[in-house]
Formats: sequence, structure tokens, C-alpha cells
Amino acid sequence: QRCFKGHCRVSSVKMYRNSLLERMYSSVDPERGTGASSSGQRRILGASTSQCAVLIGHRGLKMNHQPDEAIRENTVRSLIECHRAGATYAEFDIQVTADGVPVLWHDDQVVTTNGDREVFHEVSELSLQAFRTLTSGCPVEFEGRVHQLVRNPRFECQKNTQSTRPLPWTCKGDASGMSATLQEAFEQAPPELGFNIELKFDSKRVSSAVERAFHLSSTLRVVKAYASGRPMLFSSFDVDACLEVRGLQEEHPVFMLTCMEKEHPDPRRRSLHAAVVVALAFGLDGIVADNSHLFKELAQVERLRNAGLPLFSYGPANCNSVLVSMQIAAGVSGIITDDIGICVNTISILDGFTTQEARKIESSEPVEEWTEYPAV
Repeated sequence: QRCFKGHCRVSSVKMYRNSLLERMYSSVDPERGTGASSSGQRRILGASTSQCAVLIGHRGLKMNHQPDEAIRENTVRSLIECHRAGATYAEFDIQVTADGVPVLWHDDQVVTTNGDREVFHEVSELSLQAFRTLTSGCPVEFEGRVHQLVRNPRFECQKNTQSTRPLPWTCKGDASGMSATLQEAFEQAPPELGFNIELKFDSKRVSSAVERAFHLSSTLRVVKAYASGRPMLFSSFDVDACLEVRGLQEEHPVFMLTCMEKEHPDPRRRSLHAAVVVALAFGLDGIVADNSHLFKELAQVERLRNAGLPLFSYGPANCNSVLVSMQIAAGVSGIITDDIGICVNTISILDGFTTQEARKIESSEPVEEWTEYPAV
């Protein structure tokens, strides 16, 4: 991708915008694999097709990068603020408690300190009541001991320090932002806010059929009862979960997540190429990819575009307006971000370019040539 005097190739954005988003909001492409739905009814709703990309808040308004931020991630309040900031969708993570309640929580575990000792509680082994007690952000009594919520791995502010003791995870808005259930998210978030529901499983191993069945049935039961026409899609790093949720329901799109982790035990998760093969073969509706690797697999981005499959991205680069613009020009049609404000402005600027303005930028002399994804 070329960078023209601080701008990306905006004419490419204009060229692809209508065709990309028209395909993105329309029925299944006939060239896709035999697993594709014949109904052609799965649609990504809730955003204007005049936009060059769908804007999606990460864990609601944003992921917590510091231990004492104003709004806790993955809460109803975070979803409300995500919508207020200008996002079309909110991405959030779903774990399922031992009593079958889908809750908004990213990690497989809730980590607390008990004196000088860290305690790791598997979300899947906690009741909803125990989960809410431990994730309150305040010192709480649990099983006869006082526990304080912390984060593992450590917050970014500790990465370059000698401190090894975890910091308390106490967001300023905890009193009005307790951990939410999926039902509460449906009932309390603005109805026009789309949901990108990430189905969470242990990222270091291949999940079992039993745990996937419990997780998916619990989640789909709530979706069926409370979605009420809300625009939404499912996504997961777990390939088998993607295929199974596609088989269990046809109404909502299913996207495969990939971080392109070269050493992962599941070879389907090791590259964008592998993800594209799965999506095309089994009729998935799109891919969400780590943007730090996208520019190394541009041929696969083009392959997705030719097949009519949308590509979303996530990662730190999505807080940088230039890098967001470059991705959109390359063919990315959805941006998951921790800085909704920057992306609102970036997308607005790209949408506002006239054909004449784009041609002026296209004819400018390139000041830099990217051969691979730039470091951030």
C-alpha cells in the first residue's frame, strides 16, 4: 500500500466502497462453498452502506488498558457509551457460568488476590452469583477469605516496570457498571446498537464437543429469547464452534476469528489463508483478523473481496487513523477499535472525499512505500 502525503490511497476506498458493502449487506455469494446457506437471508444490519467500513467498539467502549479506568469493559454501561461515541456495533466476549448463564467476560478465568496469593477461578466453574461477587472490583469475602479482582496478564502500565504484584482492577464506574449477563445486554443496550458476540473458549487447546454444546446452547437460548431483531453476528477463534453455530442457526452471520498464531495446535488458526479456506468451504459469512499480519497476506484479502466475504480487523493499529485508512483501502470492511472517536473521524473523512479529491491524491507522488505492515 502506498502512502500519499499522509493519506492512504483514498481512491481505492472510493472504488471498493460501494461494491464491498453492497456485497456485505446482501445475500450469500454463489461462488462460496457448498456449506453456504441457500436461504440467502443472513445479513449484517445496522450500518449505512454509504460508509466505507463498519465501526465496532472493542469490548464495548474500549478494552481496559489501565487498572482504574472510568468504565469497565464488557459491561452494559460500556455498551451504552460505545453507542454514544458513534460505533455501529459493539464487540464483546461471552463466557458461560457453571449454572448456564452467558456473561460478558473476556478471560477464561477470574483472577483475584488473597493476601499475597493469586487465585485463578475458572468462569465455567463459578455460579453467576459467585462470578458477580468476584468481579465487583471491590474487596469481597468469598469462601471465608477476602479477595480483590486483578488482571492476568498484567496491565500495560506494568510491562516495563520491575513490579510483579498485580494491581487491583478497580474501575471508577464500578458502582454503576457491574458485570453483565447477555440477557441484560439485550435488555438494556440501545436497540439500534449491533452486537458482535464473540464466543469464548480456551485459546490454548482444542475445545471438546461437550463444552461447545453447553456454551452454544446456553448462548443461543438467550439470543432466541431476547434478540428482538437487533443487528448481530457471532464470531469465535474456535473453528469448530463457528461451524457448529452456523449449523444451529441461520439467521445471524458467523465470522471466524484468527490471530494467525503459527504454533497453534489447530492448523486452521495459523494463517489468514487457512481461515479463508475454512470460510469458503463451510459457508461462513466473514473473517475477523489480527491486523498486524494482514499486509503480509494481501492476496488473501483480495480473495475474500472477490468472494464477497467481509473482512474485519482488530489490534492496536486500529487506534491510528493512517493505519485504519490503509486497511480500508486494502479491503478491510470492519474496524474493531479501542478508540471510537479517532475511527469515527477517519471514516467520516474517507466517506467525504469527492471523486475529484481522490484523483488529486491518486496523482500525487508517493512519499513512502509499505512492503509489509508497519510497526505500531
